[in-house]
Amino acid sequence: MFGGRRVKNESGQATILIGMMMLTFVLFFAFVVNTGMLVNAKINLQNAADAAAYSGAATQARLLNQISYLNYEMRRAYKKFLFRYYVVGNMAQKSHPGNPGASTTGPRVWSPDGTAQNDNLVPSVCVIFNRADNFCQVETLASIRIPTGNGPLDGIQSTVIGQLEAIERIRQDNCRVNSATNQMLLSFWLFNTDPDLKDVEAQAANNNNGNADQQKLAASLSVVRGLAFGLGLVPRLALLRARIKTLNAYVNETAKPDVTVGTTNGFANSPDPAQHERTIQAYLSAVNTLGSGIFASDDIQLTELLPGGGSAATLLKLDDIVTSFDAYATQFQLNPNASGNPLEKACKSFLVPFPFENGFTVGVKKDLSVMTYYAVKLQAKAKVLFSPFGDMTMKAYAVAQPFGSRIGPALTADDYRVRRSNGSVCGGVAGSLFGCTGFIPNLPVTATDTTSQGWLLNNIVGAAFNQFRALAGQGGQPGQLPSTLQPSDFEKAYQAAMVPNPWESGRYNIPNDQTADPFIQHFETNDRIYAFWAPIISPANPNAGDPGQEIRTLISDVISAKVFNRSDPNSNLGQSSGMADAIQRIMLGGLTNYINLLGQGRGEDGEGMNVARLVDPYRYRPAPLGSGLPPPVNLSDPGMMLTDPAKIRTSWNEIKDGSYRDRGRNGYSVKFVSFASILGNTGVFTDGQAAVMGNPPRLDPESSADLEGGALQH
Repeated sequence: MFGGRRVKNESGQATILIGMMMLTFVLFFAFVVNTGMLVNAKINLQNAADAAAYSGAATQARLLNQISYLNYEMRRAYKKFLFRYYVVGNMAQKSHPGNPGASTTGPRVWSPDGTAQNDNLVPSVCVIFNRADNFCQVETLASIRIPTGNGPLDGIQSTVIGQLEAIERIRQDNCRVNSATNQMLLSFWLFNTDPDLKDVEAQAANNNNGNADQQKLAASLSVVRGLAFGLGLVPRLALLRARIKTLNAYVNETAKPDVTVGTTNGFANSPDPAQHERTIQAYLSAVNTLGSGIFASDDIQLTELLPGGGSAATLLKLDDIVTSFDAYATQFQLNPNASGNPLEKACKSFLVPFPFENGFTVGVKKDLSVMTYYAVKLQAKAKVLFSPFGDMTMKAYAVAQPFGSRIGPALTADDYRVRRSNGSVCGGVAGSLFGCTGFIPNLPVTATDTTSQGWLLNNIVGAAFNQFRALAGQGGQPGQLPSTLQPSDFEKAYQAAMVPNPWESGRYNIPNDQTADPFIQHFETNDRIYAFWAPIISPANPNAGDPGQEIRTLISDVISAKVFNRSDPNSNLGQSSGMADAIQRIMLGGLTNYINLLGQGRGEDGEGMNVARLVDPYRYRPAPLGSGLPPPVNLSDPGMMLTDPAKIRTSWNEIKDGSYRDRGRNGYSVKFVSFASILGNTGVFTDGQAAVMGNPPRLDPESSADLEGGALQH
């Protein structure tokens, strides 16, 4: 019945079409989801790369700030020496502005007796301890005339002659001791490595075996001890320069490729984690920005794209500022009188130079052709839900740069010294002088000063002396100081002399809390100390077992036979090689002891081997530490002190809040820059000047290929 008849059933065809359409929708949905996830992952990865670059550059900025603070501390140490040399060492001169009748304005006349003589006269250390016996104002002290006796029967005359001879011997001994005292005081101001001089005194006592030179040394030490507390100029500068060298090495730490979680853990557990802080902070900033949702932390890799070779990056080049000068001490020499009596010798004064003919480092300056920046490549595997290829590797690039402040001006040797008007200091000074540079130390002070002014002016020396007198508790009698001065009196005077000067405005990055700043506070509230990690030598350095070796070498280069004038036949100290050897031995031995104190955190102001401690330049040195807020430095001469916060805090400042913007900013900030700006032939540097950049980043082949494709233009 049904033969030959076909049954047609078309039901179910829509199911096939719907299935095909659903598959298409699913594929489109997966594509949209994948695209969204990839875009989101790329955005997150770029944000993480930006965070890494900013964090690394922020670490660089902090190191640059600390280097600038240490560099300014070197200048402050130089100002401390100038106060000692110009004010304390010359108070006995009649022409000193603190003495009655002396001029308080105009250029200083360096003359012991107050008379204007030739231009060769220079500041020379000569101290007295009895106002009624000012031998510093006497050029020649004649010997006592000893009469000739009439024979053995004249007993009375023989007794008188014997007494006169004894007095003459005492006068001659005092002549020698005064000479040794002045030279020793100047040598301590320059070279002392024992802050409280206890070890120096002990060694001098132990070495006092009846030797005349050693006895002189011990006697002089007891006299000058109160004036010589604290580190000398040369070791202080050497210590600060060594700390700067370590921080410079941190900035130039070699670029690290393919940094992972394991790498950063290894860096954190290394002998000196601060050496790798830039890399650690950058990587952790990237990881914490990414989170754990899209990227697995084990798959995140950071590569630093920095210039330089495998041993160090080339991100910061600091050039030493080296100066040389002559510092002088007054020496007294016994010269035979015309009478022919060998006992009768006049005590004649002349100047002995401590020449720094080869110079020493007094600061650093930044080479502007070397840019400091931080560039990274961040690579990670993104988790994609519908990827047929599994997790996808993605890359992002970023670069940031510290900017807005300064380490210090590009000064030269002549910015720390001055030549006398006749072109040579040594030419007209009595005695056989040698190897002089023809310069004396000096610094500008007021905003318009040059090195021909500064501490050479009466008003500057007079203002510093008046502050000294006020701090020592003298109630107002000009030219007078208490008969007994404690080291704390001098410490306060040093702080006043080391205060920021108007000339330094805009030239130095000066640590200060002169105005409330919600972004940064440098000094602790009570003791006004700023402590930060700045090792003299990095704990990771193979020579860390002997950290003082480099500094001892620097000291040894300065403390040479020249300094002690051994070749000068007119110099008592030169002929007395025992005293010269004793001083040199004590200095170098004391340096070793001081290095040991640093290892225990017992250095000056509590500094340690690895931790620098800076005193607030606007408050007196705390004594004892932690005893409360020290009083502010108030100078009677405002021309010596930089007080306006707007002139102190002169860094880049674009804070939106006008009240904070008016107070100024301090130190380096950080900004993002393009790769084009650091890959080109020119760049704009932190001082705003355009110059040829000598350190473009070293790019791996992959990054170079990305650059050609325009991926590094972020």
